[in-house]
Amino acid sequence: IESLTAETELIGQERKIQLQKLAEAIKISQEKRGVAHINFICTHNSRRSQLAQVWLKATAQHFQLKKVYAYSGGMEVTAFNHRMVKALERAGIPMHQLDESDNPRYHIQLGDTNSVWEELFSKKYNDSPNPQGNFIAVMVCDDADKKCPVILGATRVSLPYQDPQTFDETAQEVRRYDEKVVEIGREILYVGKLLSNI
Repeated sequence: IESLTAETELIGQERKIQLQKLAEAIKISQEKRGVAHINFICTHNSRRSQLAQVWLKATAQHFQLKKVYAYSGGMEVTAFNHRMVKALERAGIPMHQLDESDNPRYHIQLGDTNSVWEELFSKKYNDSPNPQGNFIAVMVCDDADKKCPVILGATRVSLPYQDPQTFDETAQEVRRYDEKVVEIGREILYVGKLLSNI
């Protein structure tokens, strides 16, 4: 977290503008409602959206952001992809698989041993436990952005990332997944840094 927070110069200026929009949406929600619910949405809720959810939870803890809650969902249900699970483990985030179903649930623990365990699994963006209204919908893939033109009850922010799935079963697979962990982590931490300075 410390090294990624120090790498803001690696984020392009146009991308920083998009990240600023997310930070502003979070701040406005905090001011209007006292809380900010952020739902990261992608097509399958299997890679990028799950990763962004994990990073926002870690960011909120690191910067002690009050009443900032992270969720993720998709346009359809698949499973939290095992390649992304392994990439998070390589980054030092312990993942505990709870079952052997087609859509397994995972527990992660961020912070000390007294912190709350978070449960991750693939779900639609409007399924429980995701918020049903007054939330920020962050579209992390172009496909979901195009297929879902209206999300009722949400403030919409577009923040697309290239899908590491492109590199599945190739010699670059592990490196590309690890790079995605770093890229999304760096950018979500930048949002946290902006919020901590407002």
